[in-house]
Amino acid sequence: MEEPWGPNTPSEFEDYDYEEDLDLNIGLKDSLDSIELVDFGYSPGETSYPIEENSVERASLIRSFQTVFTEENSPYDENWDYQTTNDFLEWTSDQDYEGLLAIDEGRVVGFAWGYRVDPETVDIEGKFPDRLDDQDQDFYDGETFMIDEVGVMPEYRGNGIGRELESGLLENISERSNISRALQRTQWSGENQAKLGLDNDLSFEVLTYEDGVAEKPVLQEVDFVGTDGSDERAYLWRDVRGELE
Repeated sequence: MEEPWGPNTPSEFEDYDYEEDLDLNIGLKDSLDSIELVDFGYSPGETSYPIEENSVERASLIRSFQTVFTEENSPYDENWDYQTTNDFLEWTSDQDYEGLLAIDEGRVVGFAWGYRVDPETVDIEGKFPDRLDDQDQDFYDGETFMIDEVGVMPEYRGNGIGRELESGLLENISERSNISRALQRTQWSGENQAKLGLDNDLSFEVLTYEDGVAEKPVLQEVDFVGTDGSDERAYLWRDVRGELE
C-alpha cells in the first residue's frame, strides 16, 4: 500500500509551501463580505458573541466544531457529541483563554482558541509528552500559550479564514506581557497538508529530539474522541515576543 504524502523530517516541513496547496480545500462560499471576526469569550463583557451556556451562540459553535472534526471534513476521524463538546468548552472557560470566532450572519463558521499553560491549573503530565521536558525552552514556566483548536467549516475553506483566525490569535497573545511563546499540536501526516503549510507560513517550527544520529519530531499518540483509533500529532512552537512576521 502506498504511503500518503507527509512530512517526516523537520526540513520537509520547512520546505512546505502553504500557498501552493490552497486549492486543496476550496469551499463553496463565494463572498466573505458578511464574515466578521470577534473575540472568543463567554460573557457579553468580553465579546459581541458570548458563548454562554445554553445560548444560541454556544450551540452554533458546538455545531461548527462537530462538523469540522469528522472523517469527511478533516484528518481526524472523531465524533464529538454535544455533551462532550460542551464539557470541553466549560473546561476552557476555567483557563486563561484567548481566541477568535469567524461569524457569518450569526453563525460560527470558523474558530481559533487556546489557553495559557498555567502549571497551577493545567494537568501538565496528563496533557503533554515527556519529550517537551527536554527542550531548550521551558514550556511550563507559565509563559506558554497552547493553541488548542483551529477550524473552518468546509464550505468556507480556501478563502484565508483559517490564516486570519490563527494569525489574529497570535497577534492578540503577542500583546500580553505574560506570554512569550505559542505551542500547538497537529496531525503529522499527508492528510493534514493545508494546516501544516499554514503553520509553516506563520513561522512555527517543529520541536525535535535526537535519536541516535537522526533528528525526529516530538510526537504524541492521541486517541480519537468518540471513535476507535488514534493518530500521531507533532508539536510546533514559535516565539511571539516582538513584532510578528
